[in-house]
Amino acid sequence: MNSLKLEDWNLYYEEAGAGDPVVLVHGMDSDHTVWNGILPLLEGTYRVLAVDLRGHGFSGKTPGNYTLKSFASDLIMFLDMLNI
Repeated sequence: MNSLKLEDWNLYYEEAGAGDPVVLVHGMDSDHTVWNGILPLLEGTYRVLAVDLRGHGFSGKTPGNYTLKSFASDLIMFLDMLNI
């Protein structure tokens, strides 16, 4: 189980493979498992990261509204922490 501490909550992600990074982001009301059929097809060539956005799946739930801007900001912090 992979997670990174972003501010005061944890962002969960699955990681597989090696090579150039590919980040898989689910839609609303979903989680990283939506990519279960795709991840094995990519992991032979790429470093695949399937994230659970804030408030979804195994990631932390924070109070307040979730916006595309907050999701984008979270992903930027996530990529920075992994040096991507």
